[in-house]
Amino acid sequence: MLCPTSEANVEALLDYSAGKLNAGASEAVERHIRQCPSCARIAAGQQRLWSALDAWEAPPISPDFDERLYAGIASDSRRSWWERLTTGGPGWKPAVAGAMVAVALATVLLVPQVYHTPTVAPQPEVSVRPDSLEPEQVERVLEDIDMLRQLSSNTQPTSALE
Repeated sequence: MLCPTSEANVEALLDYSAGKLNAGASEAVERHIRQCPSCARIAAGQQRLWSALDAWEAPPISPDFDERLYAGIASDSRRSWWERLTTGGPGWKPAVAGAMVAVALATVLLVPQVYHTPTVAPQPEVSVRPDSLEPEQVERVLEDIDMLRQLSSNTQPTSALE
């Protein structure tokens, strides 16, 4: 048997721990576990987990659970969205205050920049004369262009390549 800790066979080890394997497959996994301490450790942990889940019992639901649930839904639906947001619970008030502070800061910092038109000094025109280029520079630029073409053709979706 291949080691189940590899990605291809991890399902066999998990199914063994959950008791989902037939007798033959279960015996094969048990033989492997006796020889592989890593898999034995994983199987033991999984079996402890399944035992804990089997032993767990959900607490009983109170008899008035449905009544309290529907009453809470009804009272919450009568409040406006603003009331629910500002009085929704202890975690909402700091969040709303933080959001308001963030909006105020963004307004103070960004609005002046939107209406401010920076003055840009005119730049002198730069012209490149072909006789001022070195052959190595041209060769590097052409290699870069070729590399970019290869990258763009390799990143096309697979459906477009088929």
